[in-house]
Amino acid sequence: MSKPNLVSTEEGKDVLSLVYNNTDVGYISKSIADILLREGYKLESGTAVDGVYGKGNAVLRMIFGVFVKRFKFGVKIYAQGENVRFDFIKGMTGFSGGVPGMIKMTKELKRLSPMFKALS
Repeated sequence: MSKPNLVSTEEGKDVLSLVYNNTDVGYISKSIADILLREGYKLESGTAVDGVYGKGNAVLRMIFGVFVKRFKFGVKIYAQGENVRFDFIKGMTGFSGGVPGMIKMTKELKRLSPMFKALS
C-alpha cells in the first residue's frame, strides 16, 4: 500500500480530526498506535480503532494535581466512504491540575498533531 494522503484536517479545542485517502483503517490504526507507544502512551481500554490511550499515573494525578504528568486521549478510526477518518479526542479536561493542567492537555494535543499529520 502506498503512503496515505491527508485530505482534511479539523482542529478544535478538544479534538483533532484527520481524514486520509489511499489507505485503510488497519494501516492508520497501526501507524497511530506506533506513534503513541513511541511517545510513552499505553492503550488503557478498548482497541486501537476505538480506545483510550493514557500516559502517566491517574491516581497520583488525582492526589497531587498539576505536579504529576497525566494525559488521556480517545482514539476513533473508521471508514468514511473511500476515506479513513481519525479522531483524537481529549479524554480528560486537565481540570484536576487547575488552569495549568488544562493548558498542558492543550499543549500535548498540539505537540502530537504534527506526528499524525506526517503519516501522509
